[in-house]
Amino acid sequence: MIANLTGCKVTIRIEAKELREGACHTETGDYLITTLPEERYKVTWLDSAASYGDTCLVGPRWAISAEPTVLEPLRAKVGGTVRRLRDSSATTGP
Repeated sequence: MIANLTGCKVTIRIEAKELREGACHTETGDYLITTLPEERYKVTWLDSAASYGDTCLVGPRWAISAEPTVLEPLRAKVGGTVRRLRDSSATTGP
């Protein structure tokens, strides 16, 4: 499990067919781990997360949401790519 690799004893917040989300509280910082049963669910999840402007560490069928300073040490442990998500549907004012 990805939480074990990060050194976290995860508290599950969501257990659904499309995803599983757990919260981690560590000395490094707090973060959410989302795992998905199929890659196509990850694409949908990333699109939704973009509306919040999250920064995530993304790997195959998983994502970790946290402050960028928390993500870099986690990336060293689990791999993945740090992505700053942006809402592509956002519009700018006149």
